[in-house]
Amino acid sequence: MILKIIATAIDAIMMLSLMMQQVKQTDNKCAIGYLLSYAIFAMNIMVIWK
Repeated sequence: MILKIIATAIDAIMMLSLMMQQVKQTDNKCAIGYLLSYAIFAMNIMVIWK
């Protein structure tokens, strides 16, 4: 249970840092990369909490 919480927190921190980078960048070159990272984040949450 504690490991699940830690893993979720790490995922959330990763997503926050990605979102901060996205705010800094105005160009859309990395849009696909961000979409991929969001998808991976969602998959991690589903795998951790199933």
